[in-house]
Amino acid sequence: MNIQAERSAMELAPPNWEGYPLKWFAQNWRYYNLVPGMMKQVNQVSAGNLLEQQGQNLSAWLMWIQTRAPEAFSRITGVARDVFPGVRRLFTWPTQQSTVYLASEEQALDRPIPLIQMSDGELAFIAYLSLLYAPGDLGATLFLIEEPENYLHPKLLQTLVSLWRQAWEEVSERGVPSSQVVLTTHSPFLLDQMELDEILWIERSDGKTIVVRPNDRVHLRKLVEDKALGLGDLLLAGALGE
Repeated sequence: MNIQAERSAMELAPPNWEGYPLKWFAQNWRYYNLVPGMMKQVNQVSAGNLLEQQGQNLSAWLMWIQTRAPEAFSRITGVARDVFPGVRRLFTWPTQQSTVYLASEEQALDRPIPLIQMSDGELAFIAYLSLLYAPGDLGATLFLIEEPENYLHPKLLQTLVSLWRQAWEEVSERGVPSSQVVLTTHSPFLLDQMELDEILWIERSDGKTIVVRPNDRVHLRKLVEDKALGLGDLLLAGALGE
């Protein structure tokens, strides 16, 4: 059997191929659909070079950052302290069995909070912070994130969007190419954190996938500019689609 026939041209692309830049761009895409129940697993220490799709290696990933990029880990924990006032610090706890798990210290408690007892929203938010502040060589050209509103309090969601925008501005000021973030959502509250020109409406009709750019519609732009309706209101009204 010809094994190479089962592999795509992208996988076999040599560096001197004219399409190699596209391969490099696409191989650095990351897709995430975070599931806190999966994040509460104890990890093997060796499982941490990239955060996996559902966040199931979160502890090992944070240990990887903590040991190889302590400044990035310090920023993650610093923002977590600002957002969760009771948290004093985050740390990864290696065991004699070559496993590791995340834990936190809280101001009012004498003992650390182990991973299994941390809230779903806290874990999801920490995972997003780890993607946001990971060193550039551990980042991505494109992040595809499924429904980030899951598990997050609306205030946390608002904070997360603000942090994404802040990080994008910091990267732009340094003249470094920034990662692109594409979110899917059904949340009116998340849409209210966006601009009209940042939204694509996707729906199915007669077996076809239809993509609509609401910003192309003059009347919608006027409604938003006049603040007559918010984007969340337009979503609930079904006005963003066809």
